[in-house]
Amino acid sequence: MSFILAPQLVGRRGPGTFQATGGIEQTYTQNNIVYKSHTFIETGDFTVISPDGVVDILVISGGGSGTTSGLGEGGTVSGAGGAGGMVVETGKLIQQGVKVVTIGAGGASQSVAGDVSSITNFTYTASVGGGRGASYGGHGGAGGSGGGAGTGNHGGLGGGAGTAGQGNNGGGSSDRNSHSSGASGGGGGAGGVGGSGSPSNEGTVGGPGGSGSGNDYRTGASILYAGGGAGAAGSTSVSVNTAGSGGGGGQGGESGMNGAANKGGGGAAHSSPNGLGGSGIVVIRYDINQVQPAP
Repeated sequence: MSFILAPQLVGRRGPGTFQATGGIEQTYTQNNIVYKSHTFIETGDFTVISPDGVVDILVISGGGSGTTSGLGEGGTVSGAGGAGGMVVETGKLIQQGVKVVTIGAGGASQSVAGDVSSITNFTYTASVGGGRGASYGGHGGAGGSGGGAGTGNHGGLGGGAGTAGQGNNGGGSSDRNSHSSGASGGGGGAGGVGGSGSPSNEGTVGGPGGSGSGNDYRTGASILYAGGGAGAAGSTSVSVNTAGSGGGGGQGGESGMNGAANKGGGGAAHSSPNGLGGSGIVVIRYDINQVQPAP
């Protein structure tokens, strides 16, 4: 009697088995695994030289910008920008060939959403740009994380909605009237919601930006990304610096601070000029010694 043995799937594993080029390249060891990371802070090509393999990815879109406030009678205050959407995925199959990596710009003027970062010819969850900060009397814009609300007459307004799995909602605002100033909401961040502006009868303090979220794909050490911009106080006689926590959210004050570049930070609100959104980033990493298909 004879038997036919089923063929075995034999792969290759060894130093540098999986190879790719593009971006800023770095090799490090984590948990006894040798990783190589490719960091893109501007648009470029990621080229897989080896046969198909698996990668981990970090994709962050640009943050939304804050809005310039009109500090007239009673103080009219606009909202802060939300952080760019933060997508983290592991063990994604990637095929041999060239992938174009696009880095989304942050909101480049007042009340502008962030642009999208992306990787072509590759299946993953698309990242959403950060929501814009609202003008006076408006709700924050939706986005990866939502933008903060501007103040309203006789009633606070709501912040913009964040995208599930990518970020959080922006903060609401307090009311204002002819005798007191309101305060605007902070932009949402990847790690937390934007804070609400304090009610005018308790003093005016802009809502803090939502916290960022850490990721270690680039270097093996955790880096904080995608913090929301800070809201602003609405009085010409008060300059409140409520810094957006986390990865580079802006800061309220006499002029709003920009969100951190290449971290997707939201821009702050306040008097001219408002804070601009921070640009996004893409990081692709992999085990360079992963098992590859047999030749």
